[in-house]
Amino acid sequence: MNELAEVTDYLFICNLACLQNLNLKKLNISLVIAATLDLPSNLPEGVECVQVPVDDKHTMDISQYFDKVTISILHAREKDEKSLVYCVAGVSRSATLVLNTLMTISGINLKDSHSILKSKRRFIRPNFGFWSQLCERELQLFGHNSVVMVTSAIGAIPDLYKDEVDGML
Repeated sequence: MNELAEVTDYLFICNLACLQNLNLKKLNISLVIAATLDLPSNLPEGVECVQVPVDDKHTMDISQYFDKVTISILHAREKDEKSLVYCVAGVSRSATLVLNTLMTISGINLKDSHSILKSKRRFIRPNFGFWSQLCERELQLFGHNSVVMVTSAIGAIPDLYKDEVDGML
């Protein structure tokens, strides 16, 4: 889980431990999106950092940062530079921001964005509050949902997880 995953030709995802061992300049990464309460230390000169100061709690509003992150990533991409999104574990907050980026910049629906990201980083699992916000974003962007929240024995979950949750119970 500590590995760097290249999601697209302009976008990477990882966790904090991985970030601390990367040569960002060598990878042509000029933008770091820090989905953490603390900013990273020792970023190389010339690497911009955009902070998304949210905890990984289902009650947090991460969607308020969707546009800021997307615009920042687009600006880096326009300069042929790459962006890295990370959070502590590289599982929930960073995955949420990458899923939003795939929907917003690439025009890929949420279900397909999830499949793409999961194929690049095996263990991603936005919390259920973040999933709700992603579903809302998808509806805003496309006018319909490819993923919906459904009721389960453990509460509201994205329908992508329904069979998995049912199989565990």
